[in-house]
Amino acid sequence: MIRGNLTDDMRALVSLIDGVKSVSDLAALGLDMRLLIQLIEQDIVVLVPGKMTDHKLKAPTEKWTVISPHSDDAALSIGGTLAELDQSIEISLLTMIGPSRCAGTCAPLYGDIKTITQIRTAEDDLYGEFIGGKVECANIPDVEMYVDTNGSHWAERIMEKPDDFRLKQYVSGLNKYFEKHTPDVILAPLAVGAHSDHAATHLALWSLLPQLLKKAPTTRVLFYEDLPYCQYDQPALVKRLSDFNNLKPVTFKIDATQKARGISIYRSQYVPADIAWDVLEYAEKLSAQEGVYAERLWELSDTCFK
Repeated sequence: MIRGNLTDDMRALVSLIDGVKSVSDLAALGLDMRLLIQLIEQDIVVLVPGKMTDHKLKAPTEKWTVISPHSDDAALSIGGTLAELDQSIEISLLTMIGPSRCAGTCAPLYGDIKTITQIRTAEDDLYGEFIGGKVECANIPDVEMYVDTNGSHWAERIMEKPDDFRLKQYVSGLNKYFEKHTPDVILAPLAVGAHSDHAATHLALWSLLPQLLKKAPTTRVLFYEDLPYCQYDQPALVKRLSDFNNLKPVTFKIDATQKARGISIYRSQYVPADIAWDVLEYAEKLSAQEGVYAERLWELSDTCFK
């Protein structure tokens, strides 16, 4: 990821950056802020503004649960919408995958499950700070690591439909979560693109919806368009939507800069420039206006499961 060499002073500064310290914290340590600027220019460090909390606001009046197959999926797919939510909405982010060996920008770390999982968890926690939400994890191992009872390694089959064992893991993870939470709004992947972890998340939630809606019949359920899959494969989105007859589109205008900032948190997976353009190009396409960006979700009609 590093463009150019780091001086010893730069390395000293980098060693203090943990996703928690603010610029003021670093300045208080007497560090040269010019070094920080150089690190930002080299795309090694990203400044991420957290949400401002207004203590005069009333307590949240609505609870939203966002279900994300992997740690970065919510940011990629609906990060603009989440960044726009105000303090009246309590956000809870449930990431299904925990243990992972994949870090796209850190090839030497590939296979180091402990380190990569720690990094991805830290990124998720920082993203929670960014959107002003609480983050939980179902702690299911990445399908890329899954070996089934027949000894088949799913690293070569990640785009196949999940088997019964994987589905049971997802159902169990969601059940444990919903035993503690009764959200007013649930946002989950539409499962476009056939990635096994996305499909498992969607199928597991779908199997639980009858009992969830029986318990809380006013709950709204919306499915978000999985990015970057929808950008790369529009026919897959059209085909996926044909599986339903009870969805209606809901479009949110977003701040593209805020979405890009959220995406930039997941540095173990990509350098922002590698993926932000595809995501934002799709957002502009949805709005059908140059310079205007949007995200689209698909809400279940109120006739579902009756």
